[in-house]
Parts: sequence; structure tokens; C-alpha cells
Amino acid sequence: MKVYLTLVSSLTLLFGLQAFAYIPPSQFIVKSWVNKHSGMKALKLRSMVTEYTSDKPTPVHFKTVSVYNAEAQKLKSWAINDFDKVLYSTERDLTSLSPLSKLLFLSDLKEVIKTLKSSGVPVQTEAELLKFKTELERRESEQESLIRWNGTVVWALGAADSKQEPESAQLWFEKDLFLPLRFLFRTEGVGDLYDVRLENYRFTREFPYPRGISLRKKGAGIMFSEQIVDISLNSDAQASKRPLGSGFTELGQNSPSELRNLIQNYYDIIR
Repeated sequence: MKVYLTLVSSLTLLFGLQAFAYIPPSQFIVKSWVNKHSGMKALKLRSMVTEYTSDKPTPVHFKTVSVYNAEAQKLKSWAINDFDKVLYSTERDLTSLSPLSKLLFLSDLKEVIKTLKSSGVPVQTEAELLKFKTELERRESEQESLIRWNGTVVWALGAADSKQEPESAQLWFEKDLFLPLRFLFRTEGVGDLYDVRLENYRFTREFPYPRGISLRKKGAGIMFSEQIVDISLNSDAQASKRPLGSGFTELGQNSPSELRNLIQNYYDIIR
């Protein structure tokens, strides 16, 4: 009986480890996330953006409102001060949305994969995998890892190592719910490697969105963080009647340079 129990324990451990080590195809992981956006027609976000120095928040901050129309694939957004005066505004279509906004908003799998690829994240489409003759070749063509990070098991798309600072574009997903936790990317695949951390997810009518977003850059620590204050889904988010210009308002142009830089970085990288 003792030998039998030992054998059963060994087999359980073996198969348990094999099951734990299995990594789905990269397209399946991305698709599982994108499918969570299928019911979203419009989205309105209110948030607070705060500058960081030496990984600590500074007094420099602004409020932002963003309205995304999924059918038109267009975004309106404006930055406002503590007195609700507009400092900056922008209207963007699909071609000018940031890689992060596309990842968080879009329900079009092809467009999201295209964006990830152009940002340097290795995602193999089904068509690309079918070019290989064997399952082994398909698996070897994928650049994926299963790692533990901050107490969470994640699927990592890209050459990830939880013990070293990343040097390449990657996208990390929480293993069970397929929620993106970390997005390392370069705009159009070139320039600085940005490290976006996504945390504290909440579901609004089954639509997931991180309540906390922070941006890091190698050698600079945290640049700024965004905390979501309110989310409206498929209701008053249908459209914004607020007239928008493009760029800084006169009030924004006369604001301190630290605030202007924070606003510009936020809209260049996050939105």
C-alpha cells in the first residue's frame, strides 16, 4: 500500500507539473483577452494622473476624461486641472491610438495582434503556426514563458525572465483570467522600451479594466501613474458634446513645464 501511494503521489506530481507547464498558443492568450471586450460599445473613463520622481508621487498632477466609441473606433480625451478647466484635448482614430489603448479597448483580434507585432511583442497567428509541419515545430516557434511574478503565475509573451530586467517587448497575462498585467513595448517597435504595469482590475458589466496603471522606463523608475476614478459603460459614454480642439489650450500652454511634460507624455504613450 505504501508503494502504491508513493507511486500515485509521484504520478500526481508529474502530471500536475506537466499541466502547470503547458502554455497555450500566443494567439489563444490574446484572443481570450480581446473577447472580453465584445460587449463594449462605448466607454467613458475619469482618472487622475500623477507625476513620480525617484519612485515617489509629486504634487504635479491633472485629471483626465476619455470617451471611446467602439463602433466608430474613435477616442475623445481632455486633460483638466483641479478647477475643471481644459488644459489639453485630442480626438483620435484607430491609426493614432496608442498601443496600450488598443490593447485595453479593441475587440478586433486582428488589429490587436497587428499592434502587438508592430510594438515588438511576438505573437504567432494561427496561419503562421499552420506553416509548420509538426506540433513540436509550432511550439518551438513561439516565444512564451510561464513565470511567477509578484506572487502571481503569468503567461509571458516574449523572452521573459522574472529575475532579470526585460530588454525586449513583452506582454504578461494573469494565468487564469487572461488579464494583461505588464506590457513592455516600443512605439512602432523602435525607441525607448516602456514598461506599463496594470493592476487592480474591476469588472463593469463584465468589461474588465485596470483601476491602476503605472509607466516605467529603464533607468528612470516610475514616470507617472494613472488611477481610475470612474467608469461608465454603454450609457452616458455614447458620445461627448464637449467641443474639442487639438493640443494645449491657452491655459495649458501657460501651465508649468512639469505639468505640460506630464500631459504630453501621458497622451504620447498611454492614450
